[in-house]
Amino acid sequence: DVFFLMIRRPPRSTQSRSSAASDVYKRQGLVITEKEQKEAAQLIQDDIEGSREERMFRMWINSLGIDGVYINNLYEDLRDGIVLLKVMEKVEPNSVDWANVELQANNKFKKLNNSNYAVTVGKELGFTLVGISGSDILDANRKFILALVWQIMRKHVLEIIGGWNEEKLLQWVNSRCKHHKISSFKDPSLASCQILFELLSTIEPTVINWSIVSKGQSDEDIDNNAKYVISCAQKLGASIFLLWEDIKNVRPKMILSFVATLARIVQDEGLDDS
Repeated sequence: DVFFLMIRRPPRSTQSRSSAASDVYKRQGLVITEKEQKEAAQLIQDDIEGSREERMFRMWINSLGIDGVYINNLYEDLRDGIVLLKVMEKVEPNSVDWANVELQANNKFKKLNNSNYAVTVGKELGFTLVGISGSDILDANRKFILALVWQIMRKHVLEIIGGWNEEKLLQWVNSRCKHHKISSFKDPSLASCQILFELLSTIEPTVINWSIVSKGQSDEDIDNNAKYVISCAQKLGASIFLLWEDIKNVRPKMILSFVATLARIVQDEGLDDS
């Protein structure tokens, strides 16, 4: 006798990202546990966020104007350690001793030597690199590469506004904004963009058409506000490395970089009264 395993598909209205992630198992006639569904959903979410960070870091590196450097794929293009060291040197001049670098990294040993040295330089710059080794860079380990590059980018965006730390940048935002405050760059209220609009208005009051700004109470309003606040920042000449979804979902790394570019504009224009 032939038996068929029938699996009832949940109503469309109750399907979630986790159920979508398990479709492949269902097609194979397998049943996965709720825990496995959650783990699969988390993997999808991690991949989405990792892709957004990769995009932001890639755009940032390409904006630095380093001779001979243009990133198409963050993970693959950093594997030999050379580009990573060039980025570190750009952010912190004289941090790299090029006598220790294999500029013709045409084999795995030389690439590993460069990658190990990049980790050493990172530690000398004060980065937290626990558990990260050169082999992780050589193997294009996404998690560790994102962790390292973020620390380089954070150092850069804070250095160009006077060597501030995140706390001082946060204080700067709250000091300029009288009607809205945030407790951190993870503050859920950032999704509505109210404080970002107010911050922009302190830089250039006419850049915002308040008639199309909403309070951000519905999903549609939140989406529209996030798109518009980026548009307004671009009008001021801000370097934008994030997407509107990053604001909507309050991704702190992206928002910090966004706010730091606004602080740089204020300083360049001599508008900083903080």
